[in-house]
Amino acid sequence: MQNDHASHASTGQPQTVFQKAVSDVLAQRLEAIALEVRAMGSEHAGIFAGLDSLGLIAAVLQGTLRKIDEIFDLNGIVFSPACSLLLELFQARTRGGTISYTSLCESVNCSTSVAGRWINALELMQLVEMTGEVDANRKIALTERGTLKCIEALKLLL
Repeated sequence: MQNDHASHASTGQPQTVFQKAVSDVLAQRLEAIALEVRAMGSEHAGIFAGLDSLGLIAAVLQGTLRKIDEIFDLNGIVFSPACSLLLELFQARTRGGTISYTSLCESVNCSTSVAGRWINALELMQLVEMTGEVDANRKIALTERGTLKCIEALKLLL
C-alpha cells in the first residue's frame, strides 16, 4: 500500500504538517541565501556554488515551477509564451493600463498567430480580457483574477 504522505528521512515515518512546513521554509531560505551569494557579484561568489548547493537550488527551482503550474492550473506554463504574455500584462498593469495586441506580441517576441492562441486560452481561463475592435487597436489587460494569480506566482520568487 502506497503512503500519500512524505516520509521523514531518518525514521521512515510520515512527515507531520509542521515538519513539511519547516522543510518548505528551509528550502526557501536556502534559495534566498543562494540568491544573496549570487548577487554579491564578486569574483569569489562562485566558490559557494558547489554541486550540492546547485543541486539544492535545482530542487527549489523545480518545486517553485511546479507551484506556479498549480497556481495557474496549467502544467508547463512557465515554459510557454503564456508566461511571457502574463508577465508583460502584469507590468502594463503596474504602469496603470492596458497594452495593445500588437505591442504585446512585439514585446514578447511572439508571432501574432501564436500569441493570439495563447491570449484566447488565457481569456477562457479568465486571466485576461480584451477590449476594443478586432484589429491593431484591440487592448488586452489582466483581469483581477489574473492579477492575483500573477502576484501569487511572483511572490514565490522572492
